[in-house]
Order: sequence, then C-alpha cells, then structure tokens
Amino acid sequence: MNETSLTTEQNRIRVAVVEDNDDARELLSVFLSDSFDVATYRNAEEALPRLIQQTAHVILVDMRLPELDGIGLLEQLRKAGVVAPMIMVTANVLGNVEAKALAAGFSAFVAKPILDMQALVDQIHRLSRDFGSVVS
Repeated sequence: MNETSLTTEQNRIRVAVVEDNDDARELLSVFLSDSFDVATYRNAEEALPRLIQQTAHVILVDMRLPELDGIGLLEQLRKAGVVAPMIMVTANVLGNVEAKALAAGFSAFVAKPILDMQALVDQIHRLSRDFGSVVS
C-alpha cells in the first residue's frame, strides 16, 4: 500500500503505521482503517519527514526496519518535537525487547502476529484519549 495523507476529518484519530513488510503493513491498514484514518510508511526514512510535518495521534512502529530501526525512529521523532504516543509492534519477543522499547519511550508494546486486533484498536483509542490528542 502506498503512503497516504494524514490530513483528514478533524475528530477522527490519525494513526501512522511504519512497517517494512508489505503484507503486515497492508493488514494493519485494512483492519485499522475501519476505526481510524491511517497513513502507512515502508521505512523510517520515508516516515520521518512526513511525521514531523503532519500530525499523527498515535504511531505504530515495527522494531526491525531497514537502516533506522524503530527505537532510532522514536529518538529522531522526539528530537524533532513529535510527542504522539508510539506503539512498538514486533515479532521479536525474545529477551528483554519489550522492556527496552518501553524504556526507550514507547507507550506500549504489541507482539506480532497480532491475534486480537480489537485489543489494538482499544489501545490506540486509550492512548489517544490519555494523551489528549483527539478533539471530542
């Protein structure tokens, strides 16, 4: 799926998905687009300038991305002043990956494959609401 614009209805939550796997990116986009306005990006290099310029309420990021990984993208976005909640999404659940992601500043961690898409939708709503980024 091609990258899509984050400019949409004011009251709808805008979610950015940064995922290098085409099938996973498409799947997330299809499932999430019923509830949110979704923009997708193939890698951190594509996402970084767009997420700095356009507001996303919540950002989902794969851990393993080519060139700049998910934690590197989080660090670059924070340096640029982007404060939206970010969710680490990864198939790499060995070791202390979740603890590293949360310590780096991710708001949440989701293991792939995502077995409960409704739980992810609920989590995005909760993070957006807690963050205060959606107009009621």
